[in-house]
Amino acid sequence: MQNVYDAANSLEAHMVQNLLEQVNISSWIDGDFLSGGVGELPATGLIRVQVNDDDEALARQIVAEFDRQQPPLDENLVPRKPPSRWPTFFAGILLGAAVAAMAFSSFLGAGH
Repeated sequence: MQNVYDAANSLEAHMVQNLLEQVNISSWIDGDFLSGGVGELPATGLIRVQVNDDDEALARQIVAEFDRQQPPLDENLVPRKPPSRWPTFFAGILLGAAVAAMAFSSFLGAGH
């Protein structure tokens, strides 16, 4: 078997596999279920589309055409890392502590 495509994710691998099936090329997706182990495994390079040795040349042509038809990556559409929630968390803790201190001091001031 020959590796003809390194997929970014399972969906992409199945799209390529479907294209190959349309021209009667049998293919296998190696690592399809490994993406669930990300964190313990590398985040990329897990999912590959493989074909029989005899089908490699035609499969590579189909994959090359698939790659050519993909739109260029628009940097504006790339998800950005969300802002940290730690400042909000700590502000909430401080506000809660201040409210608790005021309630406790008013409870003590009332002579209870």
